[in-house]
Amino acid sequence: MDVRRGLKKQQADETAERRQIQIERAELDELCAAQQAAKSKQEEDHELLQQIIVLLAQRLQVLMALFNIVPVSQQSATHTTLTTLPEGVSADNWSELEQQWQALHQELEDANWKLVSMRDQLEALHLEYVGHPWQPILQQLSESQQYSSPLLQLPGFHGPNPFSDAVAAGRETVPIAEELKASRVRRLSCPGENFESRTRLVNVEEHETFAIALVKEMTAMKDSYERQLEQLRAELRKTRQLRAETSQRLRSELTAQRSRSQRTIAELVERLSELETVSTAQEKALAADDERHRDPDEVMVDKLKCDVAGGVSIDLR
Repeated sequence: MDVRRGLKKQQADETAERRQIQIERAELDELCAAQQAAKSKQEEDHELLQQIIVLLAQRLQVLMALFNIVPVSQQSATHTTLTTLPEGVSADNWSELEQQWQALHQELEDANWKLVSMRDQLEALHLEYVGHPWQPILQQLSESQQYSSPLLQLPGFHGPNPFSDAVAAGRETVPIAEELKASRVRRLSCPGENFESRTRLVNVEEHETFAIALVKEMTAMKDSYERQLEQLRAELRKTRQLRAETSQRLRSELTAQRSRSQRTIAELVERLSELETVSTAQEKALAADDERHRDPDEVMVDKLKCDVAGGVSIDLR
């Protein structure tokens, strides 16, 4: 009985250990799956930000082209009215410039519409990661710092999170564009030079300024996300290494436990065999001892019974 109880207890312990190993393995699988999902989500967000960078670059290109052909005019919030014809520019050329300006105006509106759509996606991402919506950057600026032209207003966001870098290019370069536009208007209004020469004079400086600002913002954002992706990869590698080490440890413990169980079972089987041998010998000795201590009359009766059973005729006279 003690041997059977020991075997049952051993089996129960092994079952509990196997169940614990399965639980730990399931937890490791869930952790690995969560890390994979986080990495996929980070890559999707990074792809969205890359698309925003491309759109910001396109918007800046449209702005530069717009500045190159915008006429000297009196602008309002919704329309532009021609006041004077620049010196050295014919009416036909001026009409063509007006058409190009309108086309660029439409391209700028399309880019703004796409950026508004992506801004909504960034707001959803910010709400998901941080827990509260983004506050537009225009609400944080003073009235003198806010933009006067609705075509050049690029709503940005503020928050200590990586997505604020997504609109950094537009946030930093649009004020530069306003300043350059004002400088351009002042230079174009200077007498003594024709329209083409004054325009060519400022093109190189403006393009270099925009390029430097855009490259700085894009480089900073790229470095930030590369660091985050590298941290995520390192965490994923650490999780995988922990899973491998834990699995190896659990396999080693299970193998050692199985070996101990097999040795215990072998010892118990050997002990049972020895006990059965001893029990058989004791039963035989007990039977022989009983045979020696029996009454002679009982032995004679048993012998007669055996003879009768064998068909032997006995004369009792």
